Amino acid sequence: MSTAQARPIITASELRSLIETIQDMSAPDIFNRRAAVANRLRMVIMSLRLEVEGARPKIKRIKEFLETDNVDLGESRQILDAIERTNSEAQRYNRSFTVVLADGISRRIVLSNDNPTDFVAEVLVNGSGAVSGSDRGIPLGVSDGWHNVFDKPASVQ
Repeated sequence: MSTAQARPIITASELRSLIETIQDMSAPDIFNRRAAVANRLRMVIMSLRLEVEGARPKIKRIKEFLETDNVDLGESRQILDAIERTNSEAQRYNRSFTVVLADGISRRIVLSNDNPTDFVAEVLVNGSGAVSGSDRGIPLGVSDGWHNVFDKPASVQ
């Protein structure tokens, strides 16, 4: 029996019910309630990775690289400005998290900076590796008109 199959299952309604029990922070047994929720979550969550700055750390490394490689200051600024602009437009600086569940399903969520209870992108990978989800409201795999851009050999473009 695999590790994922050996782990107990928790239903969505059971999890909601448990989370509701910790909403009253003044309850005398709040520590025990929180511990119960944490224990149940540990049964179904294999890993959780938070990215509070999105792609910002990568920009820092690119800037350091450009400085150490003696790139012209003007060119360096143009490169960084272009990266900043495209990252901002693509919302790559948004907070995000990735959770991997015991059954092999993983989900990556990119949160809205304007409303952290909403998300702008969600990618779901099931236990067999099939990918689904949406990116800024567009289902994954749906073309936005760019699908033919690189169909021709590079020498023709």
